[in-house]
Amino acid sequence: MKLTNPQLVHAVVVLIARDHPVAAGCLTAGMTLFSGSIYALTLNPEKFRFMGPVTPLGGLFLIAGWAALAFGKGPVASRRGF
Repeated sequence: MKLTNPQLVHAVVVLIARDHPVAAGCLTAGMTLFSGSIYALTLNPEKFRFMGPVTPLGGLFLIAGWAALAFGKGPVASRRGF
């Protein structure tokens, strides 16, 4: 079973959610903080040790972005007609 790259999935969702600024902003910040801190820790764990606590913060931004997209009042095609 092959898993997809979560960063790629979130990038597509940001493109879909570009009309919802809160969700897009949270998802972009979450991808940057989460993935960026993991990349930095992988490249040089000693130099970027301070980035360790940033990873969960990025995860919280990702969760907030998904929640804003799911529960927000952004423009959704099915809501326009009602």
